[in-house]
Amino acid sequence: MLILRDRIVSLFGLKPVGRLSRSDGARSLGAPAVSDALSIFRIVAVTDSELILGIDDTHLDVRISFVKRLAGRHASYVVSSWVNTHNWLGRLYMLPVAPFHRLLVNRMMRGVPV
Repeated sequence: MLILRDRIVSLFGLKPVGRLSRSDGARSLGAPAVSDALSIFRIVAVTDSELILGIDDTHLDVRISFVKRLAGRHASYVVSSWVNTHNWLGRLYMLPVAPFHRLLVNRMMRGVPV
């Protein structure tokens, strides 16, 4: 779905997402730090239990929070997102994205180490 998204949005001059992976080779082996890149996102904040990613663009701003909750030896994750649209292109972009967002996040979170 991300490949299809990239092909469509390229017609409007928007950034491609590609694979969601670390894209800053210099820090790829270390712990994530503020301003490191993760695909098109930048790390906005990092704590022991939360990672916040963000991207600011002309059509919208996005923040994604990943919170790790521990209960004994078991972990669970809470993923939250926030989108602020700036114009008609941002609102148009979100129309097809919003319904698939939960499905995509659930799929991306599979295989996250506990």
